[in-house]
Amino acid sequence: MDDTERAELIAALHQSATFGEGMLDLNERLLDALDSESNRLTADDLAYLRAGLERWRAQMATLRRRLVGLTI
Repeated sequence: MDDTERAELIAALHQSATFGEGMLDLNERLLDALDSESNRLTADDLAYLRAGLERWRAQMATLRRRLVGLTI
């Protein structure tokens, strides 16, 4: 593994950890919204989450490709 590949792997792992933290926060917010009238998601919130979901899917696909490339 060269320095560039190592840096890409570190960046991908950081993005994965950030994604995981974001999913935990989002799950907590969704549970709060389902449990009460507080913290309801707005249309703007939903649009932002949908855009983020697509971005995260693309990033996870990139991570998978990088991990496959590093393990071959």
